[in-house]
Amino acid sequence: MMKKLKHHNSGFVLLYAVLVSGIILSVGLSLMNLITKQITLSSIGRNSQFAYYAADAGKRCAFYWYASYYPVFGAPANGEMVEASELRLPIELFKAVEGGGIKIYCEGKDIAVAQEKSDDNLTLTSKFNLDVNAGDQISCVLVEVERKMDQATEEVNTKITSRGYNSACADLNNANARRIERVTYQIL
Repeated sequence: MMKKLKHHNSGFVLLYAVLVSGIILSVGLSLMNLITKQITLSSIGRNSQFAYYAADAGKRCAFYWYASYYPVFGAPANGEMVEASELRLPIELFKAVEGGGIKIYCEGKDIAVAQEKSDDNLTLTSKFNLDVNAGDQISCVLVEVERKMDQATEEVNTKITSRGYNSACADLNNANARRIERVTYQIL
């Protein structure tokens, strides 16, 4: 007499359940990784806009004062560049500025402008920084106005360089892996 062998298939259901849950878990983890990267990219784009608009605001502020009636970024005189503090400008431009330099008004704030001449007195560099408010975001801008005189022709070339950041000026010394810098410049 022959005996019939019985096959038990009860273990396959558990194996299929583990296999299906593993596939669903790996798809879920892949989607989570993709979504995290997309959120990071969108925040970088947003912060890049804040940095760019801060740089643009700084450049426009410097250009406004460059084109104003008062030569706050210096002027040529007697074959060399002369600092604004040596010119006869209204006293309002100088009050509350320690260590020389002048002050300008941008973004609703008085801003101190530091000025430095080169050794040959042909280049005058003016620097200032300010925090720009855009809603709840504070962005920093560092502006440098370089006026260089050609001694032969006494022609003055001006370059405005504006560096915008997506963080406040007080935070620039702190390490921040997500800090973004955007630079704009204008040659006059």
